[in-house]
Amino acid sequence: MSTPASSDVTNQVRCICESATFRSAPQVSRLLIFLVDATLAGDPLKESVIGSTFFSRPSGYDPQVDPVVRTEVRRLRLKLGEYYFKEGRDAPVFIEIPAGAYKARFTMRDVPSAEAPPDVSLAPPPLSEAVASP
Repeated sequence: MSTPASSDVTNQVRCICESATFRSAPQVSRLLIFLVDATLAGDPLKESVIGSTFFSRPSGYDPQVDPVVRTEVRRLRLKLGEYYFKEGRDAPVFIEIPAGAYKARFTMRDVPSAEAPPDVSLAPPPLSEAVASP
């Protein structure tokens, strides 16, 4: 597995946001875009920064009193899991927000090509099929 190019990541985010899983969750889609863009730009992704920048909380707000960032990022993680379980099963780029962090992680996945023949097992048939009945 390798690290994808930023253009591949951007294309994958677009696919995710247009998916049935994310179409019904516009705020989660916007949060994904925000976190991915900030990660690609190398911006700091601390809870207080996300709260004030993305969620328009006052600059001195207390994340312990208002857990909006943790709550919404948790929703995002669940939606990403749902997306990759359903529509994104064969997506070439895997995007995740690791637990305990807000910085996105991108991985290029080995997805079988549509033209490639399926793997053929070279294992011998089970013993019950290999032995002829007397």
